[in-house]
Amino acid sequence: MSRRRANSEDQVSRTRPPRRGRNGSPLDARSVVMPISEDDVSDECDYEYQVGDGGLIFMPDDCSSSNSSTSRLSPSILKTTIHSSLDGYSYNGNRNSSPQREHHMPFYPAGYNKKLLHEELIHHERSPSLPSEHKVSIASGEATIAEFPSLSFHPKSSVATRYCNTLVFTARRRKNPFLFAFIMSFTLLGLFLYTKSYATLYKALDQVSILSREQNRVREYFLNVEQDIQQLQRELLELDHGAVLLGSVAKGDNENDPTAKTNERGVHGDEDESILEQQKESIVDEMLTLQEKLRQGTSHVGSLQKHLQEISRRDAIQKYGSGVIRVGIELEFQDSGKSKSSIGAPNTLVFEMAPLDLMPHSVYMFLEMVDAGLFDGCSFILNAMHVIKAAPLPYDGSSASQKVKAFTKLGLESVAFREYSPDFPHEQYTVGFAADGSPSFFINTDDNSGEHIGDPCFAKVVSGFDTIHRMQNAPTRNGIFFRKRIGIKSATIL
Repeated sequence: MSRRRANSEDQVSRTRPPRRGRNGSPLDARSVVMPISEDDVSDECDYEYQVGDGGLIFMPDDCSSSNSSTSRLSPSILKTTIHSSLDGYSYNGNRNSSPQREHHMPFYPAGYNKKLLHEELIHHERSPSLPSEHKVSIASGEATIAEFPSLSFHPKSSVATRYCNTLVFTARRRKNPFLFAFIMSFTLLGLFLYTKSYATLYKALDQVSILSREQNRVREYFLNVEQDIQQLQRELLELDHGAVLLGSVAKGDNENDPTAKTNERGVHGDEDESILEQQKESIVDEMLTLQEKLRQGTSHVGSLQKHLQEISRRDAIQKYGSGVIRVGIELEFQDSGKSKSSIGAPNTLVFEMAPLDLMPHSVYMFLEMVDAGLFDGCSFILNAMHVIKAAPLPYDGSSASQKVKAFTKLGLESVAFREYSPDFPHEQYTVGFAADGSPSFFINTDDNSGEHIGDPCFAKVVSGFDTIHRMQNAPTRNGIFFRKRIGIKSATIL
């Protein structure tokens, strides 16, 4: 064991700046200072220290005094000091014979009996100003028995202070490099996911715009097809039914009859021609008979329609009068909520019924629906193809089937026939019944005289044009259905 005499008082009290360890980090974190008192050593002996299980042990060497027993520093001093400075760590170690090389020391948590918490490498540095001062830095490594250099001092030195030597433990935890790598990996992953989601959203928006354009094209195409069909129907009505039927029969005979083809080739001769003429005559007779029945049926239907119109006109005059009849409708825009901009916004419509001489049945049916309160709670559902359509669908979340049953129960689910008058066409801001056989009605936002020819047109808007503009500006899904239905709070006869 090496020995060293204690320095004088001024040497003991001298300090120096914190030194740095082998890796360049300052050795100033988690310091533990344990004083050694003169009262704990003999008066006539040189002492050297050793670290034992119970604390710091002073062992005499060549002592002339009878006090040759081992002096032990109170274990509570070391244990208490290390507990308060190292957050619950306690120290155990034994002396070895190699004082000048790097040493290993295990640290144990307080309360555990020699149970290894983790292993750390202890590096010792000796301060030239204080011979008895040792600084300890900590790094990771294998746990072995700690080794310390020997220390001795003379008890008869003229030291005024009570403490002759100080043992300093300096412990510092190294930063975990895996934590920084984990944080960087997590950050890069988040950045990658954000970029990918942004690209996906951009592609989705592009697809939506493409679908919207295609939908508009399809809508325009079907609109043109509908116009062509209606034009064809008008042209067919203008033609003579008998001529059309005869022409179609003759054409079919010439094209499809194998006998006719045979006659053209001159195979069967005059006999086949006579048979063909007889067949044509019989077919023409049958077609004329069917045409006559059709005319009789049409005449009968026409008489029934006129009779129904007379009854509707009479009942309407008796119940609602023969003058101008108007209906007021109050709407509820759900998208506005309770915002300040919705206060005082237009929400009413006024319909003026068509003359009873022109559209008696349609006017009477609409007035009966309004008088029974069937439209209360219904809603406007779409804005497309220059119409704003209302249907028996509730806007308050109630059952749609119950609303439809209410119309059916009173026999007002639809008009009896498609009443139409060319004197009251589907011009802008007129109101007509839908052609789907339901009590739905629509407001023409443009001149649809050609598109809706043949459909009942029974009223016109005389007030609430600003409300119609507000309905046209309401947000829709795919340019057709309203995002939030516009409710009909009430419909009353004025």
